[in-house]
Amino acid sequence: MSFGSQTGQVGFGVQSVKGTPVAATRFARLRSGGLGGDRALLIPDPEIGGNRDVALAYLGPVAYAGDYAFYPRSEMIALLMRAGLGGASTDVAGAAAINEVQTISQTGTPTGGTFTITFRGQTTTPIAYNASGATVQAALQALSLIGTGNVTCGATTLPTAIVCTFAGTLIGSNPPAFTINYSGLTGGTTPTMTVATTTPGTPAVGTHTILPADTIPWVTIEERVGSTFESYRYTDGKVNTLKLECAADGYFMGSAGLVAISQISGFTAQAAPAWDLTPMMVGGSVDVKFNGVSLAAKSFSFELNNNLETNDFRLGSIVVGDITEKKRDFKVTAEYRPQDSTLWKAAMFGTTGLTAPQAGPAYQGAVQINVQSYETIGGIVAGTPYRLTIDIPSCAVTPFKTAPNADDVISTSIDFIPLRPDPLVPIMTVTVVNDLAAVN
Repeated sequence: MSFGSQTGQVGFGVQSVKGTPVAATRFARLRSGGLGGDRALLIPDPEIGGNRDVALAYLGPVAYAGDYAFYPRSEMIALLMRAGLGGASTDVAGAAAINEVQTISQTGTPTGGTFTITFRGQTTTPIAYNASGATVQAALQALSLIGTGNVTCGATTLPTAIVCTFAGTLIGSNPPAFTINYSGLTGGTTPTMTVATTTPGTPAVGTHTILPADTIPWVTIEERVGSTFESYRYTDGKVNTLKLECAADGYFMGSAGLVAISQISGFTAQAAPAWDLTPMMVGGSVDVKFNGVSLAAKSFSFELNNNLETNDFRLGSIVVGDITEKKRDFKVTAEYRPQDSTLWKAAMFGTTGLTAPQAGPAYQGAVQINVQSYETIGGIVAGTPYRLTIDIPSCAVTPFKTAPNADDVISTSIDFIPLRPDPLVPIMTVTVVNDLAAVN
């Protein structure tokens, strides 16, 4: 027997304090990766009086670390940015969410039998022809893809129409309509049942501003590998690295490196995880600016490295005692097709207008990265797109070379290193616009 790699799930939740796990609030669809465990096998040298062979071995201390590769979507970007940068998110609500309403109707006056309701491939147990709204609600909430508290049904009894309103974790969602199998109904005159979406669901619009802090929060990671292979929960994790990148002719891509202190195997995975299903984004909707002017960039990357110490083992314990945050590094890279030599001169010589290198500070400027979706939030015509903006007020431009090659157009890779000359001014501001009321 083997276990498929495509099934499974991974989700993250921001903890309030160390040592207290929380339920994952947002789940990502991955391209690859897993946290796993790093553990050494301790083997002694052979002893005099024995022989040349090793006599025994012990298991060493364990730390949990790994990388996740994914297509960055708006909700997960906000959560990982908050966890990686450390600052609490300032959330400003825009348009409020509209809950989807689906109405179940019955005609033909059946006198007996049952029917079933199917939602996203899951089917309820048989429901009596004259069921009340409470009975229909209980049958729907029994489906794992809905769950307790996530749909409410009006206090009517069939054949009077029953109004079902999505709620709880499904607030603002726009799910497919129920389908009904009413072939089990008897009596009456050709009884039938129909479903109408009387109010389409529309998500909220939220603007989230995230500022870096010197301390990053602890996170809980829930991970299920395969459909039945294993499920884990990692407590006291932290985002060590975060990379976002995109080429002009490709998808917006991301990877996140996480570390954690403790693991529980056999954890019960969430049956109806809150997947981030916001749109993917591509290079055609990316703009990289330097000092307010769009660069002729073929690609870009944004990198965060918290340089976490992950080998703080203590005597008398087999797990990491703490995860220490060392110097934080940022880097923005753009593959640049220059229009003239102005930026090259400034980077090499230290400022504009010079014809030879000078001693002193590096050339600096502001960098802004804008990424947005083609789709709008809730699919509203002329609505608000999902958006990520990274504003960095001061970056040092790394000196670079130009190396012409035959008939190729001149291009070069430039590194911008974010600086924080004033400790009272944040090194950057990250703004995410999506369908969440808050980032947690």
